[in-house]
Amino acid sequence: SGVKFDAHYNLTTIDPPELVRFIRKQYPDVKWERPKVNFYKRMETRGVPTRTVRWCCQEYKEGGGVGRVVLTGIRAEESSRRAKRKTVEACQNRKSKVMVHPILNWTEQDVWQFIRTNKLPYCSLYDEGWKRIGCVPCPFESNTKRAMARWPRIFELCRKAIQKRWI
Repeated sequence: SGVKFDAHYNLTTIDPPELVRFIRKQYPDVKWERPKVNFYKRMETRGVPTRTVRWCCQEYKEGGGVGRVVLTGIRAEESSRRAKRKTVEACQNRKSKVMVHPILNWTEQDVWQFIRTNKLPYCSLYDEGWKRIGCVPCPFESNTKRAMARWPRIFELCRKAIQKRWI
């Protein structure tokens, strides 16, 4: 589109390693936003995120972009909550941040057609059957057993953080 931009990635410290490597290789100019406290340490004080108490998203993903226009890749098809979003909207938590969701009304098929037509690189996890790539121990992950088998170290660190909280 010719629009000048700078890309930022909010590292959560529980990101799939394959995704981190993909971003570093394909998009070396991305600015990495690192949290002050890693996820495991925060879990020791905040507890385990759940579907109803997701402190992690707000703390690790949504904090950046204040005073800026932020483009996301969310799509209405992904959830009933996202289906209610507008293509352009003020951020609910930070009014000085404008959220733009350019592919909000795209289907999954639209996304893949765009990727293939434009020969864009994408993370190899999609070729392995992952439909969405986000934090490894996300409470919204539909196949936790598969994620645990794929990234046992991340789940082990989570288990240790939980133990520290309760012991």
